Amino acid sequence: MTTDTILNQLTEGTILEGPHWTEPVKVLTAKARGSRIEVQAVGTHTKRLWTKLLKPEEFNDAITVTSAGALAALDGNPTHFRLAAEAHRIRLAFQYDPTLPCRCRRSIPCPTSWMQSTRTCSHSPVSASSSQMIPVRVRRLWPG
Repeated sequence: MTTDTILNQLTEGTILEGPHWTEPVKVLTAKARGSRIEVQAVGTHTKRLWTKLLKPEEFNDAITVTSAGALAALDGNPTHFRLAAEAHRIRLAFQYDPTLPCRCRRSIPCPTSWMQSTRTCSHSPVSASSSQMIPVRVRRLWPG
């Protein structure tokens, strides 16, 4: 690789990994200094500033270059994202309201089990059969 092609690859935000750094680094600037390339980068974990003079031959095998556009590619599975976002939302809501799972239930009982549950609910809030869904109103312990 020539110095010009390497400098074109090393735009701001490019991630570099290799034996010269103890962690992946994000490129701030890259300049040609004679036959070598000066790279100023900041560590992604420790935010430490690194300044290195590298030979163009080192970019062929020792250093891994990941472009900034490849890091922000939005090509993931949208179903998995929605599932994870919903799980995170429920976890945060449960943190402030522990009765949330009882109030957000979307199951609808059969009409026959509904009629039976209204008869059994007048005596006990728990149904005799565990297969029937009984809507139970949860009393909050604090005003809200």
